[in-house]
Amino acid sequence: MINIINMNIKKIIIVAVLIVSFHALSAQTIEIVSPDYVWVGDTFTVNVTLNVTDSVGARFDLLFDNTILTGLSIDADLINTTCSSNPYVSPLTGINNTSGKVIFEEVCLGGTVTGTGNIAVITFNATNAGISNLNLENIKIKNTTGYDMPYTYTNNKTITVKTCDLNNDGIIIHDYNDLIFSYKCFLGIERNCKINYQDWKQIKEEYECFVGS
Repeated sequence: MINIINMNIKKIIIVAVLIVSFHALSAQTIEIVSPDYVWVGDTFTVNVTLNVTDSVGARFDLLFDNTILTGLSIDADLINTTCSSNPYVSPLTGINNTSGKVIFEEVCLGGTVTGTGNIAVITFNATNAGISNLNLENIKIKNTTGYDMPYTYTNNKTITVKTCDLNNDGIIIHDYNDLIFSYKCFLGIERNCKINYQDWKQIKEEYECFVGS
């Protein structure tokens, strides 16, 4: 009887250790942080944020609609600033506007990374009006033995690119028709709108388009 009790206690301890270990290994998270909308012609950033413990590096592909967005640059951040040794950005890292893909790979040579922050900051230009998905694929987060670490990623994003030229007449600056239309949308009088009801930020930006600022 005593042996059976001891065996059961050992099993409980082993299970508890495995549960704690699993949660520790699953602590890595990666997500996209981006504005919900921008205007045609805007330059803006999309951040890929990583929360990681004792990792030697990470990689991902970020897919975007190249008919709506144009990638301009990609900057490494978290690994560069927290690597305990030598950060190394792979030559594969870059932006392919033809395929609509950002590739990012960076490792901490001879050291590890622990922390939370932007692993990459990607700058885009909003080229045309429309809605672009922002999706991460081929995510790899490596531990000190070179194995993949478990991670959580749940937030594919969409970004809407809006246009100052609300009536599509090719006129932006001092276009009173655009301005009047935007106020009707703001007040809820007009229904077929590119500006949301009572959205102060959008009405302000349309006015800035009107005055050319």
